[in-house]
Amino acid sequence: MRNSLNHFLLLILLLSTNCLSAQRIAEKRLKEMEKSLQETLLLHQDSDFETNGIKNPHTNESAVLLSHKTTFDFDTRRENKGLKALIAIQTLGTVNPLRQKDLLVLERERRKILLQDNFSVDKYSVLYFRLDEEEDLFDARVIKKNGNVHKVSLVDATKVGFYSEVPSDYLGYTDAPPSKRYQPIFYKVPIPDLEPGDVIEYEFQHLNSQNYIGGKFSEDDFNPVYYLCERDLPVLKQVIEISTVDDFYLGYRSLLGAPEFQERVEKGKHKYRWTDLTRPGISGVSYLNQLASMPSVKFQVVFAKKRAQDLLWFYNNGQANKSLSIHDFTIKGINYWNRIAQFNDNGQGFYYLNHPRGFTVQNKQMKKLGITELPDDEYIKTSYYFLRGRMIWKEWTDYEFSKGFSDFLSKRSIPHQIVITTNKKISSVKDVAFEEEIIWGVRVKDQFYFNPGRHLNPGEIPSYVEGNQCGLIHIEKSKAIDKVDSLLIPILDTAHNKYSVSMTVTPDIVNASLKVQKDVEVTGLSKQSLMDEIMDETPFAETDLRNFGGVGLWEGMTNSEQDKMSEEWEFQKKKWKDDKPQSMKTQTESSYGRPIIQYSSFKINQDGRNHKKPSLKYSETFEIGEMISTVGEDLVIDLPLLIEQQKQVKREERIRIHSIDAGYARTNSWKINCVIPAGYQFVETANLKQEVKNTAGSFSTSYLLNGNILTIQVSKQYTQGKLPVQFWNQMTSFLDAAYFFSISKIVMKKIK
Repeated sequence: MRNSLNHFLLLILLLSTNCLSAQRIAEKRLKEMEKSLQETLLLHQDSDFETNGIKNPHTNESAVLLSHKTTFDFDTRRENKGLKALIAIQTLGTVNPLRQKDLLVLERERRKILLQDNFSVDKYSVLYFRLDEEEDLFDARVIKKNGNVHKVSLVDATKVGFYSEVPSDYLGYTDAPPSKRYQPIFYKVPIPDLEPGDVIEYEFQHLNSQNYIGGKFSEDDFNPVYYLCERDLPVLKQVIEISTVDDFYLGYRSLLGAPEFQERVEKGKHKYRWTDLTRPGISGVSYLNQLASMPSVKFQVVFAKKRAQDLLWFYNNGQANKSLSIHDFTIKGINYWNRIAQFNDNGQGFYYLNHPRGFTVQNKQMKKLGITELPDDEYIKTSYYFLRGRMIWKEWTDYEFSKGFSDFLSKRSIPHQIVITTNKKISSVKDVAFEEEIIWGVRVKDQFYFNPGRHLNPGEIPSYVEGNQCGLIHIEKSKAIDKVDSLLIPILDTAHNKYSVSMTVTPDIVNASLKVQKDVEVTGLSKQSLMDEIMDETPFAETDLRNFGGVGLWEGMTNSEQDKMSEEWEFQKKKWKDDKPQSMKTQTESSYGRPIIQYSSFKINQDGRNHKKPSLKYSETFEIGEMISTVGEDLVIDLPLLIEQQKQVKREERIRIHSIDAGYARTNSWKINCVIPAGYQFVETANLKQEVKNTAGSFSTSYLLNGNILTIQVSKQYTQGKLPVQFWNQMTSFLDAAYFFSISKIVMKKIK
């Protein structure tokens, strides 16, 4: 733990002092890339991109993806390359120099796109590319409609300010997800003089590290890749080619009619090829779980020398498209639970929980804190928080959490079951293939306990398992026994999942702005969706120590080290105090789509990390600009926009073929108290009294005038997380009502 904290704080300090580099690509880097391109030959001659003579049935579309090819070269390396994603994402600064391994993936993606109208010309007039590792490369060219080929120069490329600006087309499938601690460097380059009929062709190469320090059955398995057949553009041809070293093999599942891979061996390497032809462009992607609803192929490169191909979740390829029953799924879980212990001594999460010496240390710590003497109900909850306090500093897998929590319960002979299900956002039980798709939890005294991460409370159910089918594995003396049950994880309703906002608003006519005092209370799954961004840049780790016997911030350090770290911690808290309002200002501007003239304060009133006070409460004050206009002497105020920008259902989304996935049932409500400026009177409009209500959900507004205070009440409700496609028209009716209200106006008439 001591090393964990030192690395964690060091990481924070390094991040806080990081400065921006030049906005242009350095001349030396450009020359190095030009030399590498001569050796690597991106955009080289390839029969998969010979599109002459291929009939294009999509002449009415804005653009057509003529050919799309992604190649993956999977390899391993037992050394730390120091890739930024490694420290920043996987370990939060906790590094194990003895057993750390990088699994390296060289990914190339090439696209050839026919631009058929001015909209597509505008869209592709700027290209994006990553230059985050020295092996990253990019090359692009324009094939004019007269056949001339123009190479795209990167001399005028500039650094992208925010990662969120980068379209998904320029991200690799094996890229690490971005976070506040990992922001890969991207550039963008303008493409002048494009016109309809031109073809834009680009290819990028990314070298990515997938690092493991434990928590997996095999540390040699690469992360799964999920590949959707349909894209936002019609596709004439798409290809995946995979190359692996010896002792690795490809396991995959093709879903909903997607093609299968073809395998060959070439020069000692396994080669796999997947080809798909003629797919329409995606339309109506709102409220859609694409992996569950659309043709896709998911695959994983795994180490196979010392285990059978179908040992655990991974089917051999002969069974790739056979569904798995909940009974068989749970039986596999029992085998996994009882066999994985032999892989646990790796110096990290498993070491602390499963290794006899590590468990003894934890048990002594719990005894020292008085946890072991608590009554069963309190012991269960406090043990849960005890584990959560450790997860602040290292990210444990669901299995690691469940194993540790189960061991604590077994120590007290408290009956319980292990819960095994899947992450419903990426797979169902019947289609499960990979270890990474499995979600583990614990059920004790009819309550569910899932991996708390940094914020979850006892009994809170994550959105990604809510309503899932799950298997129950019975535990006796820390061992899973051959007794199998199943049930559905509870679904939370609109009464549990709430986002409630109360505002006091004062118009500033001179600045055409609104001064806002905003109080927010969030519960249930709505709280989970907001928790990370609200708690970020706050010292929430201290509350675990104060309330739940969590790990002391400076545990195990000498007095001089404690003094040093305490000083740094206080410095960091002061910095967060300054930085947090700026972060919230950015989020607020995004929510309302208007400039924030001044963001005055942000305060967490209740952090929602205590089962006795589970709701998250925070308040903020700010001034939002461009909210008032005048018509003659009257004021026109964009007061309805304070319910935030609402979803606009576009024309192309009106016709829908897929079922609806709104995530979870929830109620969003706003109470806006607006001070009417002196010398003006409120003018009633029809939009302030409306209600649209049906099976899919509802939207309603009402108002009350009390002296010079206008109170507007707004409610928007999703009654269910999932609905059949036939309810789409009902859903669009209340979505439309919310959108049109948000862009409507309130009139204050000058009193004469």
